[in-house]
This record gives sequence, structure tokens and C-alpha cells, in this order.
Amino acid sequence: MMPLILIQPLRVAVIGAGKAGVIKARSALRYQQDVTLIATEFSEAATALNCHLIYQDFYQMSPSQLNDWQLIYLAIPWPSQVQQQDFIRAWALTMMTQHKLLCVSCQPSLGNVVNPCSRQVEDYTLTVSGADMRPKTTKNLTNQLAQQFALMLKDNAKK
Repeated sequence: MMPLILIQPLRVAVIGAGKAGVIKARSALRYQQDVTLIATEFSEAATALNCHLIYQDFYQMSPSQLNDWQLIYLAIPWPSQVQQQDFIRAWALTMMTQHKLLCVSCQPSLGNVVNPCSRQVEDYTLTVSGADMRPKTTKNLTNQLAQQFALMLKDNAKK
């Protein structure tokens, strides 16, 4: 794994507007990315975000409909239907063949990037990722480290 930090804004598509999609969109917005949420329904939390909304069923989309975005998050639950699983696998391969940055939240190994859990502490970004590449598993640790880091910075400022 090689960690990267984006230094220029990208056009980001987040497919799914549930809890995971809202978290991904908020994260991208926090770093001044141009975000579009794509889903068939949007929660109140999703519509409150400062991003574009597209009402569309992911399973009815063609890969070419995502040509305008450089970073794509698939933030939907892993489907139980084999046909939908196969659709996601084929779609993910197509996206990466088109040189898209792709994060598949429900199956990280299908994408070519992961979005680790990160916290901003003053001028620093603290990022933690685990072996399973799922931010959810490192959230508590990241929060604890961020709190400790903030105290360290405060102590160093006193010296």
C-alpha cells in the first residue's frame, strides 16, 4: 500500500447516498473536492451537503456515464444477488481500465485506492489504515490518536 494525498481538487462521484455515501462525500468536501452524489434516493443528510445530486440507479448506468469524474467511490452495500455482484466486478475493472481512481467501500480489493480514516489536527492530517483497508475498523484508533496528537502539539507550543 502506498499512501497518497490529493493536492489539487478532483471531480468526485460518490455512488450511494446512504450513511457510507454521506461519509465519503463529507470527507471529499472537507478537502475541497467537487463532489456529486449519485443515487435513487437521498437522505436529509445527503441533500444538506454542498454537492451535486444525480438521481439514477447505479445498476442502470453505463461506465461512460462516469467519464467526467476522476475519483469514484462506490459506497453501497455488497449485494446478495450474484448478478449484481458480477455487475460491480465488471464495472470496477472497466473503471480502472479507464484510469479512474476507484474506491469500492464494500469490497476494497475491487478498487485501486482506499480512503483511510483521517482527521485534521491543526495544520496536519492524521491518517490511519488497517490491513483490511476499511476505515470503519480504524475510526476509534484514529480519533484517539488525533486527540493525543492535538495534546502533543499544544504541549510543544508551550515550550
